[in-house]
Amino acid sequence: MISLLFLAVVIGVVVWLVAGSRRHGAAPDRGVHTLRRFVQYTFLLAALFTAGTGASRLVITALPGETIAERRVTEVALGVALTIVAVPVWLLLWRQVSRHLVVDAEERASTGWALYLVIATTVSLVVAFVQLLEIGRWAIGAQPYAPEPIAFAAVFLVLWVAHTWLLMHPQWRPTGRPAPLAMLAGSVVGLVGVAVGGGGVLAAGLRALYELIAGPLLVAAPLDVTLGTSVILAVLGAMTWWWHWWRQGLTAERTGLWHAYVLLIGVLGGLLTAVSAAGTALHSVVQWWVGEPWTTTAAAHFDVLPTAIAAGFVGAWVWWYHRRVLDARPSPVRTEPERVYGYLVSAVGLVAAAAGVTVAIMAAIQALTPGALAVFDARGRNTLAAAITLLVVGLPLWVTFWHRLQLEVARNGPAERRSVTRRSYLMLLFGAAGLTAAVSVGVVLYVVIRDLLEQQLAVTVLHDLRAAIGLIITAGAIATYHVFVYRADRLAVPAEEVRHPRDVLLVSSDGRDLASAVAAGTGARVHGLHRLDVAPHAIDVDRVTAAILASPHERVLVTIDEQDRVVVIPYDRG
Repeated sequence: MISLLFLAVVIGVVVWLVAGSRRHGAAPDRGVHTLRRFVQYTFLLAALFTAGTGASRLVITALPGETIAERRVTEVALGVALTIVAVPVWLLLWRQVSRHLVVDAEERASTGWALYLVIATTVSLVVAFVQLLEIGRWAIGAQPYAPEPIAFAAVFLVLWVAHTWLLMHPQWRPTGRPAPLAMLAGSVVGLVGVAVGGGGVLAAGLRALYELIAGPLLVAAPLDVTLGTSVILAVLGAMTWWWHWWRQGLTAERTGLWHAYVLLIGVLGGLLTAVSAAGTALHSVVQWWVGEPWTTTAAAHFDVLPTAIAAGFVGAWVWWYHRRVLDARPSPVRTEPERVYGYLVSAVGLVAAAAGVTVAIMAAIQALTPGALAVFDARGRNTLAAAITLLVVGLPLWVTFWHRLQLEVARNGPAERRSVTRRSYLMLLFGAAGLTAAVSVGVVLYVVIRDLLEQQLAVTVLHDLRAAIGLIITAGAIATYHVFVYRADRLAVPAEEVRHPRDVLLVSSDGRDLASAVAAGTGARVHGLHRLDVAPHAIDVDRVTAAILASPHERVLVTIDEQDRVVVIPYDRG
């Protein structure tokens, strides 16, 4: 009752604000529209998923199964209660939403409508995907029969189909910028299913070959169950990926969201998976030859290799495919997702290399400390093996990508130096590294002063402080280097005397949402005006940003028509 009372109060406030604005003869304020949409679409989603859960409970009672009478009664009662409450609420809210969508073109362009469809389709897809996987596992005998997966898969597949139809129908299709998120979210689900399932199939085959060579393992999951689950996951992922990516994503407009999916999910995800798998395989080899293995037999020690090789192969394929898609039609300007990808990989490589150097310093101090077992004990040798692995994996990764980033600086000049991604990368690195070095110095001073006061200071304190000393050296070097790079960027940009617009008057069919994205990409003050003579449609933010940055004038008027022609007109205040 308290929840219903709160809901009634919120709805009453929204109705009062809208009615008050209409009584004064004016259109409702944009803030009222935003509040109304937030409340409306939030409750629409809540009612949708509640109705879906209730309907699933009702379907469970109609399916065969060894269910005790008390539980079946509970399922019926819960299903009827949820369905009776949620379905009428959803229908009433949908009636109101559909009226707005029919009479107001701005409603279809709103972020609320687009996000409603994105969340509804994505959640329904994920629930149906997981339940179909459970059904498949039951079909191959990996788990006992249960009616729940069948019921939830059937109901949420219906919800996904219905909302996918709304996404694609010309009358209901959203025109706001978040609309492609549904396609991209489905592509992520499908790609993960294909990668994990395909990797599982390959790992099962390699494991069978490994056991044929090295002998059966003492503890291992049944091969037929693992292989069957992987095949089902790969098939479900392939169907999902085909629908969202091959039918829609490949031909979609190359917006910032599209580049973010390809670069950050496909290229970056595949690369990190391949590198991590290679590092795992390398560490097992180095530990066997340099360190102290945790097992006495090579067959048990190297049992990680089939999974690592499979993950590395799948990660390399995902990276290669998305890199090929991106290179097929290169963007005329360097996009922000490309920068984020490059700097993220560089940061991962640098952190891995820095960890390797730190661990190597720790091993060296341990070896040089008098009286210690040094590098010849098991822990010391395994520390050295970890250091070698981190250095071999991280150092080439950082050197390769940092070299590419510096080439982009030389090629693009101020545009690259001024980018938010580069400045954030440099500031975060020298800030985090400097803080780590400062804290480590404090730890060293504390231990040394304490031992001096207690008259217990000895050379063996180096062994206790080996981690802090390693962090001081590596973190201090990283902070110092990136401070110099940041200062060089700050000094180089003014010397090049490149002028860009500082005030932009943006006139487009997406003026309200596009202005913030253009402001982030150009660093200018952007005032957006919404065109009423052009139907709302998706606009390539990167192309608009590039056109603005190409102008040497301080103030520009930018217009975008229905053919996506970007016209930049310099002006001055009279």
